[in-house]
Amino acid sequence: MTKKLISFGLSLSVLCGSLALLPPPQTAVAQTEPQAQSQTEKPSEFYTPVNGYFYQLSDKLSDSPDSFEAWVKLPLLSGGGDIFTDYSSRIYWRINLNGKFEFKWNNEAVHTFADTQNLADGEWHHIALVRTDTEFTYYLDGEVEGVYEETTTANTNPITYNIGSTNRYDYVNPLEGYIKQVTFYEGAISQDRILSDMQNPEVSEDCGTARILGNWNMGDYWTERFVSSTVEDSPVAELHTFDKFMDADYSFGDYDYTFAIFPDIQIMTNFNPTRLNNQIQWLIDKKDEMNVQFAMFVGDLSDYGQRENLYIIASEAMSKLDNVIPYCFVPGNHDYDDNAGTRNQVYFNRHFPYSKHSQLPGFAGTYQEGTMTNNYYTFDVGNGIKYLVINLEYKPRLSVLRWANVIAEAHPDHRIIMNTHSYLTGAGDFSGGASVANEGNGGITIFNEFMVNHPNVFMGVGGHENNDEPYHRYEYGIHGNKILSMLCDVQVSTYNDAGCLDVFLLVHVNETKKTMNCVYYSPMHEKVFNLQGQFELSFADPLNPTIGA
Repeated sequence: MTKKLISFGLSLSVLCGSLALLPPPQTAVAQTEPQAQSQTEKPSEFYTPVNGYFYQLSDKLSDSPDSFEAWVKLPLLSGGGDIFTDYSSRIYWRINLNGKFEFKWNNEAVHTFADTQNLADGEWHHIALVRTDTEFTYYLDGEVEGVYEETTTANTNPITYNIGSTNRYDYVNPLEGYIKQVTFYEGAISQDRILSDMQNPEVSEDCGTARILGNWNMGDYWTERFVSSTVEDSPVAELHTFDKFMDADYSFGDYDYTFAIFPDIQIMTNFNPTRLNNQIQWLIDKKDEMNVQFAMFVGDLSDYGQRENLYIIASEAMSKLDNVIPYCFVPGNHDYDDNAGTRNQVYFNRHFPYSKHSQLPGFAGTYQEGTMTNNYYTFDVGNGIKYLVINLEYKPRLSVLRWANVIAEAHPDHRIIMNTHSYLTGAGDFSGGASVANEGNGGITIFNEFMVNHPNVFMGVGGHENNDEPYHRYEYGIHGNKILSMLCDVQVSTYNDAGCLDVFLLVHVNETKKTMNCVYYSPMHEKVFNLQGQFELSFADPLNPTIGA
C-alpha cells in the first residue's frame, strides 16, 4: 500500500504496489556517526523529514498514549521539529528551535522543558515523557530531566499519528534530524522500564500496570517503505512524502474499466481555468485507452458563491464531458450564493440547470424536480455490473437522507456510491455538526442514517477538507457489507504549484481480482502526486450482493 489507509480498528486487505522510491535531494544537515545503540552503516540513499519524508501509522493507536519514548539525533544548529504528532497538532511531542523538548496533550497541557539540555548536539539521545493524572515527567537518556505538574485526562479520542512531521496542508513542521525508534504505552511506565527499553530495541510486552501500544524501529537511517511494530496488532508505519511528484507505475496489471473522482476544482476555477480545461480534456483523450466509464465531482465547483463568473467557468469546463463521458456532481459550500449561510442557489441552478443535465447520459432523477442539488445517476459498465451514484447536497437535510434510502431500496442490483461534499475530515474522522441554517448533517449522520442500511452500498466519497492524499477508512453496514469511505481533496495542497493542482483520482477496476488500482494523478506533470498517491486495494465482499468474493 502506498497511501494512508485508516481502518479504525477493522481488518482490511490492502495490496502493495511496486512504486519505487526516488532518491532524496541532497541536504545540508550535518550528520554524525551513530552511537553504540546504532547497528547500521549510513546507506547511499535514505529518507528523512528534512527531505520531505515522514512515517504515518496505518491505524490509530488502541488507547491513550500516556508514556512516550523515542531515540532522536539532531545536528548542531538544528531547528527541531515534530517527533510524533497527530494531523491537527492537538497532541504532539517535539523539539523546539532551541533544542528543548516540548509537548502538547489533548489541548489540556502545553509545556516546554526550557531549563534542560539542548538536544541539537549531533548525538543520539533517548527521550521519554510519562503522563499521570497530575504530572508529566521528562526523562533524558534514562534520567529524570524535568517534571511538569498539570491535571489532565486520558486521550479518549485517539487518531492516526505521524512520525517526523505532520502533513497538514497549512502547517508542516518536519524534524531537522533523525528518529530511529518510537514506543508508546497506555499508562505510566517506570524509570526502570525506560532504562530497560534503552538496552532492548525490541522491548518486551511485560510492562507491569502499563500496556504497550506499539514499538516501531525504523533504523538510524530510514530506508524501508513499511515498518511493522514489534507489538502484535499495532498499526504499520508507512513512509509518506509531501511536495513530490512520483513516476506512475502500472505494473499492477490489467483492469476492465476506469472511473474518475475530481476533488474540489474551486482553486483551478478561480485562478487557473486553463489547467482545469486541460485536465478534463486529458481524461477525454484517455477515454478509450482507459475505458473511462464515468466521472464524479465532489463539489466546490465555484470558489466564491457570490461570483457568477466562476460558475460559468466551471460549467463550461465540465460541459466538455457532455455526451462523451457520463458525469455527475454535487454542490459544495462554495456553490451556494452566500457560501452556504443559506441554501440559496440561484447561480448554481442557472449554470448547472436541471433542464440540461436531466437529458445527459446516466441521469436517473432528483430529490426536487428543477434543481440538480440532490440527484442520482446509474452507470452500466457492462457484464451485468451496474452502479448507482447518489449525489447529496452539502450537509444534507434529514429529508434528503430519507429520500436517498428510498432510491437505494429501489436499486438492489446496483453497487451504490454515495457522493457528497463534506463527509470525512482532514484528520480522517467523519465530519459532524449542523450547518446551513442548522438544518444540515455531517458525515457521521450520513453514514449512520443512510450508508449502513443497504447491503449494496460499498463506497462513499467527499471533499471539502484538504489533504495531500486520498484518505480511506473501512466500516461495515448492518448487513455485514464492507463500506469504503474516502476523502478526496487537494485544492490547497502543501505543494505550492501556481496556487492549484490538477490532481484527480483515477480508479482502475479489475472485476476478476476484485481490485481497485487508484492513482492520484496530475496530467500536467504526467506524474502521481506523492509516494502514497498510488495504491491497490481489494473491494471483494461476499456480503455485498452486487460484488461477491
